[in-house]
Amino acid sequence: MENSPEEEIRIMKLKNNDILIGKAVLIENDQLLINNPYTVKDLGQGPCVMPYELDILVEPMKYISFDKDQILWVHFLKDFTAVQDQYIQATSGLILNS
Repeated sequence: MENSPEEEIRIMKLKNNDILIGKAVLIENDQLLINNPYTVKDLGQGPCVMPYELDILVEPMKYISFDKDQILWVHFLKDFTAVQDQYIQATSGLILNS
C-alpha cells in the first residue's frame, strides 16, 4: 500500500543552503515541524546522508521547526533514488542498491 502524499518523505533546500530530509508537518503560524531530520553533507568522500547537525551537536536532533518561507524548494525523496537509498540505510540499517 502506498503512502499518501502527506505521509511521504520530502527533501528540501532551505535559504541557508541546508538540505533537510524528513516528513514535514505544518503546525500553527506557518511553522513546519520535521521529526528526526536528516541532511546531506559532503564529508570528503562524497555526499553522505546523516542526522541533521550531527557533526555539530554529537547526537541527533529529535525535531526541527522553522517558518515555511525558509524553503527554497521541496521534492519527494523518491525522486532522488541514490539519496533515498542512503536515507533508508541511515535510518534503518538496510543496504539497498539503486
